[in-house]
Amino acid sequence: MLNFRRFLSRKFVYAGLCTVVLLALLTLLDPFVRQSIFGPQIDGIPWCVWEQKNCALADGTNQRTWLTRMLESVGMRRRRSAGLNLDARAVLPVYMQLADDSDAKVRQFSLRRLEIRTKEEAAAIMPIFQRHLDDSDAKCRLAAASALWCLSKDRATIAVILPLKDHAEFHVQTEAVWLLQEMAASEPSLFEHLAPLCTAADIIVRDLALQSMRHFGKRSIPILRKALHDAERSVKLSAIYAASELRQDGAELYPELLALKDDPDAVVRRSASHALYFMDPKRFAKPATWVD
Repeated sequence: MLNFRRFLSRKFVYAGLCTVVLLALLTLLDPFVRQSIFGPQIDGIPWCVWEQKNCALADGTNQRTWLTRMLESVGMRRRRSAGLNLDARAVLPVYMQLADDSDAKVRQFSLRRLEIRTKEEAAAIMPIFQRHLDDSDAKCRLAAASALWCLSKDRATIAVILPLKDHAEFHVQTEAVWLLQEMAASEPSLFEHLAPLCTAADIIVRDLALQSMRHFGKRSIPILRKALHDAERSVKLSAIYAASELRQDGAELYPELLALKDDPDAVVRRSASHALYFMDPKRFAKPATWVD
């Protein structure tokens, strides 16, 4: 007959074994523990660490689950996010996955990180940017369009950027206008869209639009002439810069630029002198402040 004491001892052994197994399985619920054992890993660090670090940077927080905190407290999980090389080529798959995250902030962050990758990686990441040209989030569309334009000068991005120049959010609008003025170097049709912004209420938008006039030759002269008479210093400086880039096409602006050599603002005076010499070094003397 089975000894009662032996039965109890076996019961406790089985219970103990079951508890150990359950605890082991519980720890495997944490991706850090699971990926530390089974992978995947990048540079010997579990994938989830890279993923969580990027999500935290995107959201501005560093949220950790109760299980993560518990495992850290008993030494079964170490916080290894500090010192991660987020620019490493091996991290590219993490950004590619997070670019389709449900959180718009994570998508924005990941697309921006993909945007700065090298052209050697373009073949892998361009389909991602193309997919996000119709993203529901304006910042994601902007990031995707910006990257595609830089990588391939894809004209399809123009139609994505144009509506964003009137976006209600300041950072979206200003980046869209900045990108349009960069596109204008090879897209003369953008004159009709950028010219009205040269009188925009926001000074930064106005300055960017004025700077874009350097790409439109003599068509921009009436706009620049008006801006050279503006009371705002930054507006005058933007117009001076655009006029100087016109070179001989901007000769009609010489009287305005000569007048600005007597402007009360020293920076405006110096910029006007430099612009005149840059536009026609045979006609105008080299300023004393010019650096060859």
